[in-house]
Amino acid sequence: MILTERKVIAEASSVYVTFVNDTSVEASIKKYDGNTGITVLSVPVDEIDNDTMNLISVAVLGNSLAITQGTLALAVGSPLGTNYSILTGTITATNNEISTPDNNYSVYTTDIVASENGSGVLINMDGELVGVVMQSYSAASANTLTAVEISELMPVIDLLFADKEVPYFGVHISTVTQHIAQKYDIPKGIYIKKVEMDSPAMDAGLQSGDVIRSVAGQEVASAEQFREVLLQLTPKETYSVTVMREGTKGYKKITCKLKAGVLQ
Repeated sequence: MILTERKVIAEASSVYVTFVNDTSVEASIKKYDGNTGITVLSVPVDEIDNDTMNLISVAVLGNSLAITQGTLALAVGSPLGTNYSILTGTITATNNEISTPDNNYSVYTTDIVASENGSGVLINMDGELVGVVMQSYSAASANTLTAVEISELMPVIDLLFADKEVPYFGVHISTVTQHIAQKYDIPKGIYIKKVEMDSPAMDAGLQSGDVIRSVAGQEVASAEQFREVLLQLTPKETYSVTVMREGTKGYKKITCKLKAGVLQ
């Protein structure tokens, strides 16, 4: 199985994977995540000769906690939007976050020049994979490479490799910490900043300003916990979502029935 981005193969009538010895084998799309754009390709093992198989190595995942500002990194794949481009540079920031439906991802920004069509991965000086290049998550004016921490993408990648769909609610969220709860007089939980149009969350009646307290009977106190619970759910199944909703007399507990979907 091969990991890539859907944009790389979006207009292709057929897809081939070329290995290190220039052997090419036709591949098919196994699974796709509509949120991140991550796609898993499947290559029949019986069509790969032994010489090629002996040359294939599985990427070693690096520790994202060890990546700090100033860390040297290599961008491999197609960071400039052209095949086989390899660039080097430094991590300029590790504390940036991008909000997507149902998830908040930590991103690395770098001083590596990149194209908006760029793709590939970011590796450290030990050859370990630490990030997936995702230029769609970069600032509109940025012309440098942006990558999402591999540790945060792995739960989604694991689902795709297992030939499973990624559950989708369609809410943009943030954690209501103790400090925020006291400062703004709102309940602790998962604050809904925005509900996607025509999403399962909208169909269930969830609204911007609601604070999610539990999903499928499991309490959630942070965006990270929400993501963990969400990825355990099964698309097309219906679950209870308990929220606190503000009214004229303060916040009131409301339970909604939400049918998990799949973002195409």
